[in-house]
Amino acid sequence: MARRILLALAVLVLTLAAASPALADRPPDKGKPPGKPEGAGAATTAPLRAKAFQGVIQTISDSTWTIDTSAHGLVTVDVATARIKVAGLKGGSVAGFTPAEGDRVAVKLQNRAPTNQPQSATPEQLKAREIHIIPGKTFAHFGGEVTAVGGGKLTLKSDKGDSKTFTVTDATPVQLGKVIKPFAQTGTDGPKVGDRATVVYRTTDTSAEPAALAIRVHNRNDSSGSQQKG
Repeated sequence: MARRILLALAVLVLTLAAASPALADRPPDKGKPPGKPEGAGAATTAPLRAKAFQGVIQTISDSTWTIDTSAHGLVTVDVATARIKVAGLKGGSVAGFTPAEGDRVAVKLQNRAPTNQPQSATPEQLKAREIHIIPGKTFAHFGGEVTAVGGGKLTLKSDKGDSKTFTVTDATPVQLGKVIKPFAQTGTDGPKVGDRATVVYRTTDTSAEPAALAIRVHNRNDSSGSQQKG
């Protein structure tokens, strides 16, 4: 009996001795460095698969924007043909509105990011179909009665009695009902003294007369329009 036990132990020792060099020479599993647990140091972002995402504009280069997203990291998108919509203007794109770095946006894409593209291939450019400027700390609305307009200025008086003057340009978008036109093309339909209107402006514009990013003229019989943060 003792002889059998000693024989079994000898076989076990020889087996382990033969296997040790092979184990020592075996490269670590691909993607799993020795001593590093699986998942440690893994990326916290996931590839973009959906046709919509949200984020903050990090850089603007002509018609190409780079947007910082919490879910997908940095996403670069072509916005050349995208419609831009702003909170406070209902129904319609705003051709004269110019977003800026730091603005928060929701992007709807024309195409999805390819899932089976070879790594050596040039990534397909994502193209935006529609962009919504998300209200928050970036924008504010000021609504009230138009008390003065002309000379590149528009003054509103809120229901609380506060007055605020905004700078307007020929390209400032103005919403009239469901139609949006540049300020210069509104003609007699543009804002008049006595109208109710709402102006969208950037909160970071600390000048005495901030630039109006967009103007909404309420229906002549519509008494709505009040000051609020975007």
